[in-house]
Amino acid sequence: MSKPFARAGAARGQLKTRITLLLLLAGLALLAVQGGLFYREATAELRAQLNDYLTTQVGAVVTDLDDRLAQRSQLLEAAAKSVGVDADTLPAEAPRLAARFAHLNALFDSVVIVDADGRIVGDAPPLPGRVGLNVQFREYFQRSLRTLKPVLSEPFRARTSGNRSLVALTAPLLDEEGRFAGMLVGTIDLFSPEFFGDFLHFKVGHSGYLTVSSVRSRTTLFHPDASRIMQPVAQPDENPLMQRALAGWQGVAESRHGRGGARALYAYRPLSSANWVVGAVLPADEAYAPIARLTRVLLVSGGLVGAVLIALAWLVLRRLLRPLDTLREQVEALHEGRYTGPLSPGGGTELQAVADAVSGVFAERQAAEAALADREAFFRTLNETSPLGVLVVSAGGEIAYCNQAAHHLLSHDGTPPLGRSWFELVAVDERDEVASMWSAAVAMGAPVRFSCALEAEPAPLLTLRFQAMPGDGPARYVGVLLDISAEEAARQALSMERERALAILESIREAVVLTNHLGEVEYLNPPALAMLDQRPFELSGRPFNRVARFVDCASGHPLNIGTLSIDGGARQVDLVRDDGTRFAVEVTVSRVGGAQGFEDYRVVVIQDDAPRREREATHRWEALHDPLTRLCNRRGFHQALSVLLADEMRRGGEHAVVMLDLDHFKAVNDGGGHLLGDALLQEVAKLIALSLRASDVVARLGGDEFALLLYDCPLAVAERLLSDLLSALGNYRLEGPDGQLYRISASIGYTRVKPDDQIPADPMARADVRCYAAKHGGRNRLVMSGD
Repeated sequence: MSKPFARAGAARGQLKTRITLLLLLAGLALLAVQGGLFYREATAELRAQLNDYLTTQVGAVVTDLDDRLAQRSQLLEAAAKSVGVDADTLPAEAPRLAARFAHLNALFDSVVIVDADGRIVGDAPPLPGRVGLNVQFREYFQRSLRTLKPVLSEPFRARTSGNRSLVALTAPLLDEEGRFAGMLVGTIDLFSPEFFGDFLHFKVGHSGYLTVSSVRSRTTLFHPDASRIMQPVAQPDENPLMQRALAGWQGVAESRHGRGGARALYAYRPLSSANWVVGAVLPADEAYAPIARLTRVLLVSGGLVGAVLIALAWLVLRRLLRPLDTLREQVEALHEGRYTGPLSPGGGTELQAVADAVSGVFAERQAAEAALADREAFFRTLNETSPLGVLVVSAGGEIAYCNQAAHHLLSHDGTPPLGRSWFELVAVDERDEVASMWSAAVAMGAPVRFSCALEAEPAPLLTLRFQAMPGDGPARYVGVLLDISAEEAARQALSMERERALAILESIREAVVLTNHLGEVEYLNPPALAMLDQRPFELSGRPFNRVARFVDCASGHPLNIGTLSIDGGARQVDLVRDDGTRFAVEVTVSRVGGAQGFEDYRVVVIQDDAPRREREATHRWEALHDPLTRLCNRRGFHQALSVLLADEMRRGGEHAVVMLDLDHFKAVNDGGGHLLGDALLQEVAKLIALSLRASDVVARLGGDEFALLLYDCPLAVAERLLSDLLSALGNYRLEGPDGQLYRISASIGYTRVKPDDQIPADPMARADVRCYAAKHGGRNRLVMSGD
């Protein structure tokens, strides 16, 4: 038997074992799932029953305690209301009243009468030393005195009754006017048979127990462990649920039991008649004992079922897998040529389908072997006639095989390359470097790719690229040789052309930026780097629209390369750098044409446009302003007034036009000369500007004639401003070169801008008429009405 078929026989045994184990695991998993579901349902049902049981137990105890306290409180309060005394007579009546209330001793350990000052003045049954005690500072006395209502005290140890645990019920005694006269106090021995004594033998389950705790004092009132009585309640690390119950929580929950970490079920419920909490504790070991017994039963039954499943699976599989032996024997005979007929192992349609598939595989293998032989012959012929050089080398670089193309490239001197190290055929000045790179790549088991030149005496050097990949064996590599001499020459020519182009671009004074088809920066010349205040490595590859942002000069709207002109025309825009600096520039954007691979590349030329814009701004300013006073001239005033009249929204406002003509200006010119007159006009311009608002327009129309445009200026405001201006001009004195003082004044004419004014001449004419009237009316005055 051949080794493959021997392994097939062993595999059959292993398969039978694996299937048996699989069936066993499946059965156990099914049992585990069913058992887990049953366990979960049983646990939930048991927990619900335990919750009901504990809730019922605690509820019964709470109801019993509430009834006992309510009964005693009602009797004590009824007895207190039946007494008619006042604070003065209570001490004298106390013995009689104590005897009267002796019937209450059936429910109370004792009944005492306390006067308004907190002293015990009577008791039943009498106890030596009790009458005369002062309970004024007991909390139950203070609360009953403050509220005038019955009060249940916090537990306390009796000083006169054998250190017993007591609580006190109070009922205030009121006189006829409802004032506090004293109180009736009934004490209850907590562990008397009529109170907690009934609970000493109360059991929760077999090992559980009851507890009663005071919320106010956080004291344990009842506990089966006598050392815990009248001691602080359990700490959070011992019983976390106790702290929640004292804070108002009630219900059933599971938590730690004691400091040892054991678990228990806790049920807590508060009393309605006292600030107490009743608890029931059932250890988890006892609570979940039925579940533990159920778990043991499930484990034992699961083990028995598993053993039965193993035996059944082994017997069934032994019978089911018998046809596989027959199939293996027939396949072995078919492989060795001892059997030529179809495979027929029996054992069902599925196994017969496998046998048919094996027969088909054998037939296909025979056909594939024949096709492989033909293909090998084809590829051998193709390899020998391929223009690519193909060779096989060892890890040491020795050539084991090369096709005709590789033989032609490597045998420049006619010597066959087989058996030689291929890098010995490399040019002498590159041989050591190539050998070192080859050794490093082989040591790492990595592919090798590099370019080198061959030793080709007397022929010119050939630049080759050798790429080796690991072959079938660990010490064999397959290489492909390419003659890239022409490519290298073209690359060098292109590199030289690029260097010439870069030299030209770097000599241009304008900023030049080249962007690719994605709008990313490819190149910036030195002026562009200086203008953008960046370094080349910070800009290359970044989108140009993030490196430099262009905005429209007038509107401030952002522009990008796509919205700028790309027909070679220049456009004036503002350049905003990354740091927010803004420059006036002229931009020309052109497409790169005529070069393959540079489609959608753009050349952006940026020129500094600030000097030209400054000249234009200066010319515009000079056209609208008076060079002597630097106020608006007549053209500037007309322009401002025309804009106002053209604004339909504003022309209906309270705007005003004022004409102002200086008085006695000719005397200054004649007496002090034109230089003094020019100085006076400059000072007058300053006075007018200081007297008006910053929003108003002041213009010198010529000579000593001025015009004012007051925006949104009511009549009263305009009259005050112009009156102050008239006073300022009248009080001004100008000293001439000879020391002579010159006085001036002004004649001012005022008119409102009317809604029907169409051109600046309309309101200016009315204001001029009123200015003329002021001058002929005696000068140094303001005329605000008239024709």
